[in-house]
Amino acid sequence: MGRKVIERALISAWDKTGVDELARELLSLGVSIIATDGTADFLGERGVSVRKVSDYTGQVELLGGKVKTLHPMIFAAILASGKDREKIAELGMEPIDMVVVNLSPPATDMGLEKMDIGGHALIRAAIKNSGNVAVLSSPSQYGEIIEELTRNSCSLSAESRRRLALDALAASARYDASVMDKLSAASDGFPRHILLAADKVMDLRYGENPQQHSALYALDRSACCPFAEALGGKVLSFNNIVDFQTARDIAWEFSMPAAAVIKHANPCGAGTGKDVLEAFIRARETDPLSAFGGIIAVNREVGAKLAKAVTKPFFEGIISPGYDDDALEILGKKKRLRVIRSGEPPEVRSGRECRSAGPYLLVQDVDGGGEADWTVATERKPADNEMAAMRFVWKIARHVKSNAIVIGNAMETIGIGAGQMSRVDSCELALKKARKEIKGSVLASDGFFPFRDSIDLAAKAGISAVIQPGGSIRDGDVIEACNEHGIAMVLTGRRHFRH
Repeated sequence: MGRKVIERALISAWDKTGVDELARELLSLGVSIIATDGTADFLGERGVSVRKVSDYTGQVELLGGKVKTLHPMIFAAILASGKDREKIAELGMEPIDMVVVNLSPPATDMGLEKMDIGGHALIRAAIKNSGNVAVLSSPSQYGEIIEELTRNSCSLSAESRRRLALDALAASARYDASVMDKLSAASDGFPRHILLAADKVMDLRYGENPQQHSALYALDRSACCPFAEALGGKVLSFNNIVDFQTARDIAWEFSMPAAAVIKHANPCGAGTGKDVLEAFIRARETDPLSAFGGIIAVNREVGAKLAKAVTKPFFEGIISPGYDDDALEILGKKKRLRVIRSGEPPEVRSGRECRSAGPYLLVQDVDGGGEADWTVATERKPADNEMAAMRFVWKIARHVKSNAIVIGNAMETIGIGAGQMSRVDSCELALKKARKEIKGSVLASDGFFPFRDSIDLAAKAGISAVIQPGGSIRDGDVIEACNEHGIAMVLTGRRHFRH
């Protein structure tokens, strides 16, 4: 398959963006155009005269426009190849070399009666015969295609047609996935089938290790991207993406200025303050040794003072909703520092999330939950300052790899134990990591305590209150240990494992 001269195009565009300019350019190149009635009327109103499909087929649109292109004269003209193109011409049909179709986005009340049929069929027919037919499925393609046609005597290369066919197939698959998602939403539980259509966002520097190639794909481009814009630094790697996502999620847990420092998908520290500079300093000082080479997230615009603080030690990157000009100038001097502007956070984080397990796809509801089920299990009730501290550390514990122990107060983390195979090991690690006074701090555990040993350790270090899910067969022993030590304990009734 070599270059193919485009002589005739069919246009049926739901999204009319740029379609009038495309039609003008095609006509100027000598391409004849037929269009569905709605598109033809749109073009005619803008001074572009084209032939209507109904005039070409001799059949008016039926069923309120549901049936307009579904006609042998249309599909024979698209599907014909080789000598068949000559045969259909003898029957008064005109071979079509280009199909311009884009599909309407599925409505929120999507039902089978609103599914696109004709546009889908046109796309698939053009894909099937992409050796002879070019299919344009998005206005974003118009400019480059007109440029190639203009440079090459109104012809397109086989590679261009192949690339267009792949894009069209992806658009068709994405539409099917959206329809299935809308229809499945009416059912309880998880659907029998899931169709995933992902768009490539970027190539990554490498995967988890340099020998692994990697790229980032988005399952939903309308969803908030954790890295809306790269403003400086090296190309992102697989691990950077995971860390940026985790860091951003923690910072967005808070309405007040907040910061988090992440390393290997775990928080080295998190903090809040009167501004993000104060919050960052608190987050960094939780564990400055581990923070070296980490990822920073803040939930406010970065100014010059924070930018200067970020450039003193080595960090891999920073993500923020915005940066002022002075901050960008300062951060730009660190050539290796990845500077990322985040998108806006969703008002409510809900829905489902997925991850892979070898050849399998794991799907689950997004983790969440409030304080409705919290109960005080001990003789001593927590003081107001202890409750504020427990709210803070409980939010952080949700983002720490299990088994997770977080020690802190209402403004900052003090010690974090993550990813240990036993809970008491995580507790010992969190206590060991602490660089500030532990006495009077609170402790959060993402899962229940199987024994009282962690409570005894916490009491010895001066922990005054503990928050944990509960649910162990030895909850009574754990509560008794808290009562012995005068520790207040809150049971949440909800665990937050993170693997």
